[in-house]
Amino acid sequence: MPALLAVALGFISYHHFLLFHTLAELFAIGVAALMCIVAWQTYEFSRNNFLMFLACGYFWIGGIDIVHTLIYKGMNLYPETSANPATQFWIIGRYMEALLLLSAPLFLLRTVERWPTFLFFGAGSFVMYFLVMSGNFPDAFIDGQGLTQFKIISEYIIIVMLAGALLHLIEKRGHLESRIFLLMACSIVLTMAAELCFTFYVDVYGLPNIIGHFFKFLSYWLIFSAIIISSLRKPYFVLEQQVQARTRELSTSMEKTTAASRAKSELMANMSHELRTPLNAIIGFSSTMKEQLFGPLNEKYIEYAGDINSSGEHLLDLINDILNVSAIEAGKLELHEETLDIAKIVETSRRMVSGRAEKGRLALNASTDSATATLKADKRRLLQILLNLLSNAIKFTPAGGEVSISANLDDSNAHVFKVSDTGIGLDPDEVTKAMSSFGQVESSLVRNRDGVGLGLPLTQGLVELHGGTFDINSVKGQGTTVTVRFPPERTLAS
Repeated sequence: MPALLAVALGFISYHHFLLFHTLAELFAIGVAALMCIVAWQTYEFSRNNFLMFLACGYFWIGGIDIVHTLIYKGMNLYPETSANPATQFWIIGRYMEALLLLSAPLFLLRTVERWPTFLFFGAGSFVMYFLVMSGNFPDAFIDGQGLTQFKIISEYIIIVMLAGALLHLIEKRGHLESRIFLLMACSIVLTMAAELCFTFYVDVYGLPNIIGHFFKFLSYWLIFSAIIISSLRKPYFVLEQQVQARTRELSTSMEKTTAASRAKSELMANMSHELRTPLNAIIGFSSTMKEQLFGPLNEKYIEYAGDINSSGEHLLDLINDILNVSAIEAGKLELHEETLDIAKIVETSRRMVSGRAEKGRLALNASTDSATATLKADKRRLLQILLNLLSNAIKFTPAGGEVSISANLDDSNAHVFKVSDTGIGLDPDEVTKAMSSFGQVESSLVRNRDGVGLGLPLTQGLVELHGGTFDINSVKGQGTTVTVRFPPERTLAS
């Protein structure tokens, strides 16, 4: 592609220099504008500070080159017939380009502030524009004589600056992709060759000027290629690499999670045997001692035996809760379903907590209107659900309060259980805490924390295991109502 364009430009230069000059400059201007647009629009995800810095500078260099092109001798778009103003703008553009390329490698490791950088180059361009237009910029070309000493010396200074830019780029090449480094380095070398050509011409339409513009065209083509690679092609390649790396990370993480879950399940199984077996022995022996089955004990020993027995039973309950929660999370808790009489289940649960209610001086009520229907569920787990909810209600209701349990069929023929209390109630944050594993709500009613905060999470897990829903409606200082709803397909006609 660049070879074909170069041949076409060569043909045009032979027949019409002004058209050749205009096309060559417009190409460079187009690359500058494209660089700015691409770099600016892709910066948020590419974070290519090197390209962003170049783009800010080249945009305004392109603006200077537009003025250079429009007032070039023979264009007849500017009252001045001398070639001097166009040559002055040319040398300004090249100074700016050399400074830009010399400082750009610094931003391979630094962050570019886009707007300040953009406005800095813009302010410099306007200052140079007004210096030329006001006649305060040194002459660069005198008709009939050719280039001034200022122009020739400036070109050599620019070449030295570009050589410095090349060395700076080589020094920082480790921070650039090899292909982009090569394109930028070749572009700088071609720009140096172009500047050298621009020290020899006497006629602005002369051969050195044409060759210099060919070098400039090729240098900008290389910059254009670097833009496409670094801002359009490379991000997709990098994104693809990141996706592949992330996929590998997720796969590894999944394997580790599976292994951890398997290890936890094995630990829970071991805990079930290693802890339950001695605990059952402790509970059994302490019960025997408490009941004095093998002979009388003094009152102190009986009291100690009772404490050991109750503590052992409590610890066994906690271990069972932890094991149940772990089994639910691992999807290994199995339901043993049967047809249940709801009225009997509700009465059984009420009777099992009635002693605690009486001790706390609470009114305990139970009601059901679902006697005409039965429920297909795991009896042990359903009782565990209701007992957990009733125990919580009793624990957080002050003396003189009321706890009630009800069961009925809703309009969709689904069994709905409600456990209500007139206790301390919870605010939304406390509800969230209570529903989290090992989350416990602080209360002056519960001085001794006789749990680890698994009651409600376990209850919700058991409900959801049956395909049901679990809902808490609580008002601080007024009480709490927990609603458990089993799906209609679990309802069986009597």
